[in-house]
Amino acid sequence: MDQRDNQKVKKPVVAICYDFDKTLSPDNMQAQGYLQAIRYECQDEFWKETNELARANCMDSNLAWMHLMLKGARGKEIFRREMLARYGSQVELYDGVCDWFDRICRYGEERGITVEHYILSSGLKEMIEGTCIADKLTAIFASSFYYDEAGVAVWPAQVVNYTSKTQFLFRISKGVLDVNDNAVNDYVAPENIRVPFTNMVYIGDSETDIPCMKLVNSYGGYSVGVYDPETGDKSRVLKLLDEHRIGYFAPADYTEGSEMDALMKSILDKTAERYHQGAGQDAALDEGRDSRSQAGHTALLKSALPTLTHKFGHFTEFLNDEPDNHLTDTGCIDLAEIASNGFEGLMTNYYDEIFPDQADSARHETIDELMENILYGCIQDEFQREVYRDPNMTLKEMNRLCARIYKDYGIDPGPEDYSWVFVTHMFEVPMYNISYAVSGLAAMQIWSRSETDFDGAVSIWEKFLDEGIYNRSYLEVVERCGLEKFTEPGAVEAICKPALDAFS
Repeated sequence: MDQRDNQKVKKPVVAICYDFDKTLSPDNMQAQGYLQAIRYECQDEFWKETNELARANCMDSNLAWMHLMLKGARGKEIFRREMLARYGSQVELYDGVCDWFDRICRYGEERGITVEHYILSSGLKEMIEGTCIADKLTAIFASSFYYDEAGVAVWPAQVVNYTSKTQFLFRISKGVLDVNDNAVNDYVAPENIRVPFTNMVYIGDSETDIPCMKLVNSYGGYSVGVYDPETGDKSRVLKLLDEHRIGYFAPADYTEGSEMDALMKSILDKTAERYHQGAGQDAALDEGRDSRSQAGHTALLKSALPTLTHKFGHFTEFLNDEPDNHLTDTGCIDLAEIASNGFEGLMTNYYDEIFPDQADSARHETIDELMENILYGCIQDEFQREVYRDPNMTLKEMNRLCARIYKDYGIDPGPEDYSWVFVTHMFEVPMYNISYAVSGLAAMQIWSRSETDFDGAVSIWEKFLDEGIYNRSYLEVVERCGLEKFTEPGAVEAICKPALDAFS
């Protein structure tokens, strides 16, 4: 890649970065032919010598094993690049790895995304170049040797350890792939970053991947831990998950339809959705920058106003209803979203003034979103309850369960659905989703009342603020505010009917 190619391209780029040993291959690459050829029948002996040499000489352990590889070849092998590539061709890869890269690139392309693959490994670049995947990779960042005029290795050229790996993430982000180019340290404005960290995926297997995992996680990317599907030993990835080093884990099975395949496609789907939504917002911003463009201002405002009013509703509630103890008093979360969603509904009555030519479409979008909150809250609650009933449920079973529940509600995501992993409330506030839904039912009644009696609807909303969320239960507050309880037969349908009639 030309170093000048560090400007952000129009089509979003997703960079998938992989460790190699025990991530794409079930064992260390040196132990799959080469060590046996230089007298090490058991790789444990080689790594023991490596650690002893490193400790005795305050030496980087990677330099130590590179030295032992050179030393062990004397009288047995001529240590050339071609020899290492030959041993690399013997390296076993996990199922599905050889066709994974093309498959994932095609999937991204279909969704308007360019997918690039990078290796970040402490292993040997020359051996990785001998594998069947070498030509699928945008770049390989790994340890390597310097070769003399005769093509024989004499000295390390690059040494990559678990901490120095992180520099390559910044190189990938800025599009500065030449390891000798100091432009990686230059400031690049956010809008010119070629691959934002939010578009990065790092896949690794163990503690040596922690610096990269942590960095990608910290900047909003995706860190994935893998474990050997044959042994099924998840101890390492579970530890990484518990310590918040990774957000996801899966067996190192890269075949089509596997858990890893489904996870990666879901990440690409999520990225595509984010960019397509963002493209619309960016277009609105571009138009909005032109003071003569009323359409630009309208599009921008339609996108931002519901969020602004939602947050203002929360602010009003917090200002009006102070808990005794911020650390322990969470209040009734079934009531927590009524002030915010209710205020969104009330604001639609001003849309004729705010959006003179697009009031109906703006009102439709806002109320449609409030309705979706009810629907998806129910779907996600059903999903959570099923998962909690079966603590042994596998990730694949969860994905199939999620897809089945969506189908029960008339939405067909396919045989599996991974979207639940992106719902942060699933993990941060378990069982919160149904609370969002029941809050939405109260908010819908405030909106429908406002269509015929705006002052009366405002009074109900203010009554909710006066009641607060720290004193009574949801049903008590709803009854005191004069709204219908969703627990009554046919109540949910009756509550939603005005919106369905208005916008059908």
